[in-house]
Amino acid sequence: MLGTYAAILLACGSALVVGQAVLSVCGWRRWSWLAPVVGLGPVVAIAWGAVQLPGEGATALGTVLAFSAAALIVLVGRTEGAGEAVREGLPAAVVTLVAASIPFIVEDRFGVLGTGFNVDMSQHLFAADWLADPSGPAPGLVEQGYPLGPHGLVVAAAELGNLVHGFSGVTIAVPVLAALCSLVVLRELPPLRRTIAAALVALPYVVASYLAQGQFKELLEGFFLLGFALCLHQLAAGWAAGGPPRMRYLGAVPLAAIALGSLYSYSAPGLAWLAAAGVLFVAAEVVRRRRTVAPGELLRRAALPVSIGLLVLVAGAAPELGRVV
Repeated sequence: MLGTYAAILLACGSALVVGQAVLSVCGWRRWSWLAPVVGLGPVVAIAWGAVQLPGEGATALGTVLAFSAAALIVLVGRTEGAGEAVREGLPAAVVTLVAASIPFIVEDRFGVLGTGFNVDMSQHLFAADWLADPSGPAPGLVEQGYPLGPHGLVVAAAELGNLVHGFSGVTIAVPVLAALCSLVVLRELPPLRRTIAAALVALPYVVASYLAQGQFKELLEGFFLLGFALCLHQLAAGWAAGGPPRMRYLGAVPLAAIALGSLYSYSAPGLAWLAAAGVLFVAAEVVRRRRTVAPGELLRRAALPVSIGLLVLVAGAAPELGRVV
């Protein structure tokens, strides 16, 4: 049990601080609930890169913790509203954590979920075990170019327990982070309604069914899609309008960080989901603003930040492009 919740703490804590640090570098002055989704992408990519170095799991864990510590240093004295964020987010996180733990409470143990229904976890365990100790032939998932970013984070978390605890912890962490991310648009609700609404965003039927089956990639992709849409919403709402100039030209960097997590978790199809959401969003914005801003002007304003965001995405994805192909 302790190993599972240590893995949850590692995934959630690192995502929150790394995400807010990315936002801070891009010009965000106050705490934003985009932090969980903006941070998880780089954390997954960092863990995957580090687990391939000598030391495997210990190296991955140390690297994730080092990046988290560096993020905290970046945030010191630069982010407002952290105390308010704790008061807003803690109830939603706790309620969602308890709800996502129900399958384990019912079974009275912490182990692999859904083994009588879906045996996919066996392949993920083989792959993660090889990443932790690459002494024999590489499993099929490794040879086939399967996205193994989450597996790197699991191997890092397994240093605090074992691989089963690592997978369980990362699986539970995703809806907890999704509940926090939903506060981007729910934070103005009264506390009780805000907590219930955030949990309902994090635990719809599809998420609950994947928790029951022991699946985690679909949870991650759904989380990245949710966060990508909320980030687009924040940018279109003029979040950056009153900030420093870098918020305008670095506005798409958080989108790139989210896309990076999607790529390392779900490979090219993950980017296709985000791209489709982006196209639909831009089309809706053009229609909504057609009487006040010409479509050409909207595209001109977006050209520089989108170009910078794409450069960041390509740079972050470069080590994985061969496997994606």
